[in-house]
Amino acid sequence: MNKKFTNSAKVITHLGSLLNTTENYSDFRIILSNDNKPTATFNCHKAILACRSDYFAALFRSKMKEYQESSVEFTEISSPIMQKILSYIYTGSIEINVENAIEILVSAKKLFLDDELCDFLINFVEENLIMENVIEILDFSKHFQFDFLSQKCLSFILENFEEAYKQNVLFSLDESEMQYLLSNLSFHKLNSEFEVFEVILKWAQKQLNLKPDPTFVDPKSAKSIEDKIKNLILQIRFCEMEKKEIETIQKMNIIEKNMMEDIVDFEKSENNQYKLYEKYKEKNYKIFIPRNPFKRSVIFQDKLNLLNFMVNSFKNKSVLKNLKLVYVGSQDGFEPQIFHEKCDGKGRTFVIIKTKEDYIFGIYTKVGWTADKSKWRNGDKGDTGWIPDPDALIFTLVNADNQLPAIFHVKEDEYENALYYSIGDGPSIGKNNGFDIGIRGKNFYDCWSCLGNGYNAKERFNSDSYNGMSQKHLAGKSSGWAIEEMEVFCGEDNK
Repeated sequence: MNKKFTNSAKVITHLGSLLNTTENYSDFRIILSNDNKPTATFNCHKAILACRSDYFAALFRSKMKEYQESSVEFTEISSPIMQKILSYIYTGSIEINVENAIEILVSAKKLFLDDELCDFLINFVEENLIMENVIEILDFSKHFQFDFLSQKCLSFILENFEEAYKQNVLFSLDESEMQYLLSNLSFHKLNSEFEVFEVILKWAQKQLNLKPDPTFVDPKSAKSIEDKIKNLILQIRFCEMEKKEIETIQKMNIIEKNMMEDIVDFEKSENNQYKLYEKYKEKNYKIFIPRNPFKRSVIFQDKLNLLNFMVNSFKNKSVLKNLKLVYVGSQDGFEPQIFHEKCDGKGRTFVIIKTKEDYIFGIYTKVGWTADKSKWRNGDKGDTGWIPDPDALIFTLVNADNQLPAIFHVKEDEYENALYYSIGDGPSIGKNNGFDIGIRGKNFYDCWSCLGNGYNAKERFNSDSYNGMSQKHLAGKSSGWAIEEMEVFCGEDNK
């Protein structure tokens, strides 16, 4: 009969004690130094070092000077870190924190310790990325070619882009890293596109050892800055800038002349900008393509002029931040109940509708649809009711009259009737005696529009209410139109 006895814990304790006694039968010394002066010495054992570290195993096999003299000197490892490294070598256990994890990881890679420790350290570093250490970790990961850790660092900076800018973290990045961040910058990590320009300008000034100042460019350094930013400048969406911002940039004389002329030409075109997209598309200028807040939208795909109109229609860009696609009619089903399950209670909401005749229009509401009757109009106590929203609006992008895209705001005296709520209907808005947009019934079979009833269309149709022209404007006819696709985007930060 065989029986096994194990006391590995005591073995580990005994091995660990070899590091802390003078009578430790050592046969090798690790010497730490700084400026050619010894700072610490550790008495160790060749057998343990060799079986636990590929670095030491190779050193001892080579019979090099260090082997002959039974000592090795390190100048880049501190005494506390070496103590922890040796503790791990002798006992298989180590304690780390945010302050020492990188230094331990660097030393572990230098001494070719086991992959399990390095993986543990890398995961710990990833989980504890902060703005104060991200550049140090990025530099380390590039030096040791940890591409995935480098990507984690850049993703962290991208996710916290505004904070990285405020803390000057961006100015420590190289051009390829800035290119990655700017090309993947979502809508809007900064308050405006002009701030993106300021980031690039200050980055270039820092790279050229100039005083970072986005308000002033010394004419003597203008050409150097132009050369430095010529690639990054293509990541700026000039189509989203105000006229005065374009004029400020033009005076700095840091953008190539022909490109600057195109930028000014585009800005001056105002409502005719959509006609210029084909021209600029041939030049492959991303600068005339707005950042897309409606990612994953099929309706907006390749429709740059419509996207540009939507982006520039909202001066308060926070309206367009962090939008998430929550409902797609062709995938989720054109059913009122499904619409409400996915879209109710989400606050800030965009509804984008494409009819079977390819007309495109939609709704924006800051409040959104909700079954919470406390948010309904006073007095609405039944199963249906109206939801007040003074910020609600209708937008037309492709319409039956072939007119330019436009916005129709809810009338000041009708904002309490802005949204209509019924579990049996889809997204409907406006007064009951004629919804400005009515999408009702199973399969959304009953669709109609009385644009101008609760939403102000007077400027376009010269009428205080709806009429025959306004009723047909959105979808080609006042009723009986059918939906090809419906997409609903809601703000991810809505409470």
